[in-house]
Parts: sequence; structure tokens; C-alpha cells
Amino acid sequence: MLNLIDFGAVPYPTKEAVLAPTSIDSSDALRRAIAVAGDAAPLQHGNTILVPRGYYRMKTSVVISRPVQIVGEGTGASRHATTFFVFDDGLHLQDGPNPQPLPTQESPRGAIELRGPTTSPDGGTAYGAGLRHVHIQNSLRFPNSTPYIHGLFCDVTPHLVDVGVTDFGGDGVHIRAGKGYGKSNANQWYVERLFVEDNHRGFYVSGGDSNAGLAIGIVAISNRDFGIYNSAFFNSTFIGCECEGNARSYYADGGTNRSVYVGCYAEIGQGLVEFRCPGIWLGGVVEGFSPESFGLRLPWGGDHISPLTIRNKRGSVEITSQVGADNSGQIAFAWQSGDDNYETRLYYQNDLKNWALQYMGSQWQTLLIEGGGSAYGKGTLSFPRGYWIGSGGNRRWRGLGQGPPSAAADVSPRQDGKWLSGDRIDNLSPSAEGSPSGWLCFDSGLPGKWRKLT
Repeated sequence: MLNLIDFGAVPYPTKEAVLAPTSIDSSDALRRAIAVAGDAAPLQHGNTILVPRGYYRMKTSVVISRPVQIVGEGTGASRHATTFFVFDDGLHLQDGPNPQPLPTQESPRGAIELRGPTTSPDGGTAYGAGLRHVHIQNSLRFPNSTPYIHGLFCDVTPHLVDVGVTDFGGDGVHIRAGKGYGKSNANQWYVERLFVEDNHRGFYVSGGDSNAGLAIGIVAISNRDFGIYNSAFFNSTFIGCECEGNARSYYADGGTNRSVYVGCYAEIGQGLVEFRCPGIWLGGVVEGFSPESFGLRLPWGGDHISPLTIRNKRGSVEITSQVGADNSGQIAFAWQSGDDNYETRLYYQNDLKNWALQYMGSQWQTLLIEGGGSAYGKGTLSFPRGYWIGSGGNRRWRGLGQGPPSAAADVSPRQDGKWLSGDRIDNLSPSAEGSPSGWLCFDSGLPGKWRKLT
């Protein structure tokens, strides 16, 4: 492990001391440490740079193009952090003999930049690079901070744990990759316990190759636009995140985004959550969703079964129903999908303590069964071909997935519904000797053709 102080960095005890006119710039020291940690012989010293606690003055931006790990002492994810990189506002881009233009929305900069092979100055890549237990701070706060300078700018996959980013004119963390961004790739980004305060947006992710990310415990406070902004192409997961005191809280678009938000929270007074794409919000507490939002929202209840809220993109249909634990029978929901009307029926059978969710296109098809009726054990969910909220053409809602072949459970081959070649049905009651273990669909159709499995 390398120590940043060995490369000439100087820690100061307070922010006032680090911003004094005579304080020493540590940005060159960090660049030298990164060059050594990312060289061709990492086994000699490792690729981790230890940053002892204190405040470090950083007069210019630092580009990371190697898979190094920068690890501070103590904690970074609050204003009470113990290891700070304090960047001079504007990064002195227009100082010196070769001034650089100020950044724009199309050409932003970052105080720390994680770059891939197509955008880094030396052709290297920071894929796999990480920051832990550090706080990245701008020297000036809004309205004096320079726009479009982000605290952390990534066009390659970052791994951030216990990191704070505050006071920037741009976003706290800005991830964008894919077509139009230098053919970069930031898929499978990872963020855990991130604190972002008093930036333009707190956390921002966008682009066709910024997908399948995981965010755990982002805390976005008092940012001037959205606390958490997700405009990536598809499929990221946000768990236990919080937005408080921002101009707006959560935003999601991207056409086919289909991200999932689990147990996330938004304090009142930030406006409504905006979902402009398919997605799922499960549990948590929010002030509400904007009329243009669409997605499947399953808030957690108290002593009752969770409410189910379904909204369509046009905002013309909004149906909320709360099902009591002692209810039985059929609960119906309906919404419009493009030019077609679709309906979802939700059953709760008190005697079986059993849910059944059905979808009707041309005819009813059971999509989900939970409880004793599942072939995979009590409480197990069974999806014959998947169930999602999707989009395509004018049809903004779909209930029946078209994923890879998957199993369902019944006592005989299905006589209704659309089944595709490769679908399998497991026999719920293989009691008689010689009875099949299930059935395999070998010819797609309504309901398809089946052969026995032994």
C-alpha cells in the first residue's frame, strides 16, 4: 500500500487552513501516486493509495486512468468526514500560459475524473478503480461555484464506498457512458453510502452503457435540482436511498429504463417523484408521483396487505386499492395501454392465504401465484414467462414477459393462454406411478402443443 504523504501531499487540520494563500497544492502528489499505483508492477507495492486524515488542497483536476484504489482514513460520507480533498473552484482552468475554456453542459469537467481508454489522455482505463472513505469538496458554495464542474465525473465503471461530494456547481457524482460519449462503458457501476449535498444534482447517471448499476444508501440533501437522477438505458437498482431538501427528489427516464427502487425515501416539500419510463417502486415513503409518471408502485403497508397503485404514462388512469388481510375474492385493476385495454386481476383467497395475479390480453393468463399453491414451496413466486411493466410502440404497458423459457406449475398441460416452445410446466401432483413430472411445450401457440416429461 502506498501513502499519499510520501509523494509530497500535505494534510491540514481545517478547511480554513487548507485554503490559506500559503497552503501547498497536493494534486500533483496524487497524480504521482496514481501513476506509481497503476504501473506495470503492482505486486511490488499494491494498487491502493492510503490518504491519511486531514484536508488536502487540490488546485487542479485529477484524471484517473488506471484501476487504482484511493482509501481515506475514517469516514467520508458526511460533512463530518475525516479525509477531505478540497478543490479550488474553477480548477484554475483559465490560469497559466495555456488557459482552457470553462466547461459546458456538453463538455463538463470533474474535480476527479475516472476515464476509459477512448477518453483518457494516455489511453489507459480506470475500470475497476474505486474511492473509499474520502470526501470531495469544492472551495466555494453556490452561487459562487462554477457551473458544469462535477465533483466526480465517470465515463467508466466506478466503485464508490463511503464517499461524500459537496458544494460543486455541477453534479456531485456524474456518470455517463455509451454512444455519443466516446464509446465509453460504465455498466455495473457500484455506489454504497454516498453523501451528496449542495450540488446541482446530487447523483446523476445517463447513457446507453451506464446500465445494471447498484446504489445502496445514497443520501442526497439540499441539491439545487434532483437529488437522484437516473436516465441510463435500463435496469439499475436503488436500495434504501434518501432525498431531503432538494429542489426535486427522484427522476427516471430513458425509454426502457425498468429500474427498481426498494425502500427509498423522499422528504416532503421536494415535489412529486417523476417516472417517465417503466419501473418498479417497492416500499419506502414519498410525497407522491407526478401525473406523467408510470410504473408499478408497491408501497409497504402496516397491519394490512400492501396497497397496489398502477399509473399509466398519460396519467389518465390512476387506480389505488388497499386490500385488507381479511379480504377475499377478486380485486380488479384496469388501465389503458396505447390503443388497447388491458386488465390485471389480483386475488386474495383468505382460506389459502394465497395471492394470484392474472393478466388479460386476448384472454386471461395467470402470471403469479404465491402461497401453498406453488410447486416450489409455500411463499414462492412462480412466473411462467416473467411479469414486468414494459413499453413498445404505442403499448406502454405489458404484463406478459417474452423472456427465456421458464417453469410454471399445474396438474395438467394448459388449455389456454399463449405458450412458447421451450416452456415447461411442472406437475403439482405426480402421485400415480408412471405419471409425468411435467410437460414441455414443443410448438408455440394458444395454448401450444405439449409432450410429457418423465
